[in-house]
Amino acid sequence: MQLINYQMQRFWQYGGFNPDLYLFIPLSQTRYVTRGYNQVSQTWSPVLKKHSNVSEALFRVRATKAQSTLSRAQRKRNLKDAFSLSHCIQGKNIAIIDDVITTGSTMDAAAQTCLDAGAAKVWAFATSLTPLLGK
Repeated sequence: MQLINYQMQRFWQYGGFNPDLYLFIPLSQTRYVTRGYNQVSQTWSPVLKKHSNVSEALFRVRATKAQSTLSRAQRKRNLKDAFSLSHCIQGKNIAIIDDVITTGSTMDAAAQTCLDAGAAKVWAFATSLTPLLGK
């Protein structure tokens, strides 16, 4: 948590980073009910507590298979048209936050949803990066 906070402070102070909205990658409703929480929002909410522009505007329009079991090509297909937005983000600068980036398919799908809705810029942040092994 301290490292995330440190990195974000540097972006805010020196990087010209000032998003209009922070959006967490959402879980499907089924996964959320099963798990009881969204690990991304639990991890990042303390870091963003001073920011009133954290939103749940990004949501899944359909359940998807767990990405961890899929190849790179399957991940991309799995997330096609999986996200939507609950309100207008036309001209806004958006920061999308996820827990892990492996192939970037989830971020790509979410970012494309935002860009298609007229977002001016989209930044992607993740708690960690992991390589895709053997797929």
